Amino acid sequence: MALGIRGLDYPVAIRFAHEMNGFWYLWCEQSNGDRPGDYGNGWRHVHDIFSQDAVHNVIWVWSPKRQAIRRPGTGDPPRPAGTATRSRGSAI
Repeated sequence: MALGIRGLDYPVAIRFAHEMNGFWYLWCEQSNGDRPGDYGNGWRHVHDIFSQDAVHNVIWVWSPKRQAIRRPGTGDPPRPAGTATRSRGSAI
């Protein structure tokens, strides 16, 4: 998939596993036996594949569920450390 996107002559927005801070999808850290940090590790893994394949036309979209549980004092679930998201969406 990464190589296919790299071949495109326009930007592609990727919203990987949205609403990760809820409990209603398999990738949510509050479901399926996942632990804190598991979602971030998966997100970084996908991001790293695109980086290793030199895909530069991707806009990474961070899209937590707005009304879900948030980190104390911040209002947002944590973004994966060491990565840059260029856009932020919020499902309401």
